[in-house]
Amino acid sequence: MALQAATPEDLHAASREALRHRWLGAAGATALSVASAWAGALPVFHPLSDWFEPQSAGTLAAAAFGYAGLIVLVTSWWRLGCLTASGPAVSGHEMVVTLCWWAAPLALGAPMFSRDVYSYVAQGAMAARGWDVYAGGPSSLPGPISAGVDWLWRDTPAPYGPVFVWLAAHVLRLTGEHVLAAVVGMRILAVSGFALIVWAVRRLAVAAGRCEAGALWLAVLNPLALVHLVGGAHNDAVMLGLMLCGLVLARRGRLAWGAVLITLAMLVKVPSGFALLFLIPPQIGGRGGPLRRAAVVAAAAAATTVVTTAVLGYGYGWLSALGTPATSPGLLSLTADAGNVLGALLGPLGLAAPLGVAAAIRTAGVAAAVVALPFWLWRMPRLGPERALGAALLTVVVLAPAVQPWYFLWGLLPIAVTAPGGRTRARLAAASVGLVFVVFLRGQAPGAAYAACCCAGVAAALVTLYRFDPVAGSTWRLALTHRRSVRRLSRPARDA
Repeated sequence: MALQAATPEDLHAASREALRHRWLGAAGATALSVASAWAGALPVFHPLSDWFEPQSAGTLAAAAFGYAGLIVLVTSWWRLGCLTASGPAVSGHEMVVTLCWWAAPLALGAPMFSRDVYSYVAQGAMAARGWDVYAGGPSSLPGPISAGVDWLWRDTPAPYGPVFVWLAAHVLRLTGEHVLAAVVGMRILAVSGFALIVWAVRRLAVAAGRCEAGALWLAVLNPLALVHLVGGAHNDAVMLGLMLCGLVLARRGRLAWGAVLITLAMLVKVPSGFALLFLIPPQIGGRGGPLRRAAVVAAAAAATTVVTTAVLGYGYGWLSALGTPATSPGLLSLTADAGNVLGALLGPLGLAAPLGVAAAIRTAGVAAAVVALPFWLWRMPRLGPERALGAALLTVVVLAPAVQPWYFLWGLLPIAVTAPGGRTRARLAAASVGLVFVVFLRGQAPGAAYAACCCAGVAAALVTLYRFDPVAGSTWRLALTHRRSVRRLSRPARDA
């Protein structure tokens, strides 16, 4: 049955509803940003800083306030997605404006949900001093720079490529090793990468013939992307921005330049290098056969790696440091969890050493992820290049020995540019919401009181939104009211 075209009145009403969700989400992002100044991932030393750590009562209140804002942001995003799923009611330009209102408060707040930005600062300081970041950890640095680094990474080498080390070193040369200024510099770097992501998502969605607004909603307005790439200032923003821009160039027939950008992304963080394989089939760009394309991609990648490494002068030590994240796999790593459980079961029986079993299963997971890549290349003609790449990167993340919530953006963003609908869209959106709440605002394991206040903030926001919805007349509210009416009308019939 054909769908009826939307009338101008319907489009105007949908635009007004999208505007309400924009302001509601901006309010939630602002609340989260304000709370981060007390309950976020704050620096250890903070002279003359607006990011400070007051008494515990203020921290706990800020945690509750911040999580209430996070719920408001997530709810606004979800409702906006329901609006975009119903048709072309919201334009891509309107989504970009909404993104600016949501991202700006997070860009002005303190770091949140992770302390990785302090590791970037410390590694940049080491490189600026001429030290080898691949030979030792930030603990060799004195004072506040190393004090802010999470204790897990103070004695570990940098697992990042020479491009990111070079960028971090220049940030520290500009800021003079002042921690607050250096964090701001890293945030600017992450926001720049996020801007590249936005630009590339819009172009790839148009090139794939998909809904631009739907792609932007799932990719960049996604709270998982906002709180980690913008709020957390992760270098994944730079990696993903370069990788997606490389895909745009390849789509436009500039295969060699696309491979150059993706190689630069790989020299920020290695996982983006898998995208080079998906430039070889002719489905993207459409010029030349597979052998010729493979030769062009290989030559461009090799030349970029050699020249960049020689010019920057940091060598190839990053290859030996790629296993650094595996020293703290986290609860999301299925292979690490399975290895630990199996090792704990077999160890007391004397059948195998627990550490050996855990290491073997992690290695098997990496091997399985590599073996899965040809399968997704084989599926590329049916799925399309971006969706096949996204599925491959999600497979890598699921089977990796170390997984963090923002790693799922590696695969989510390429899939999102195809603006999937139905179950795929719903599953990706639900997974994004769940992953937002995996780590805490302070970026470390919280105490019982902090966790309880976070839960209280979530509960208070949910109850308030349920009882006093500020977006009056929204399609979400009308559907909820309709369900309540149906339940009330059906109750006498059941009692009879």
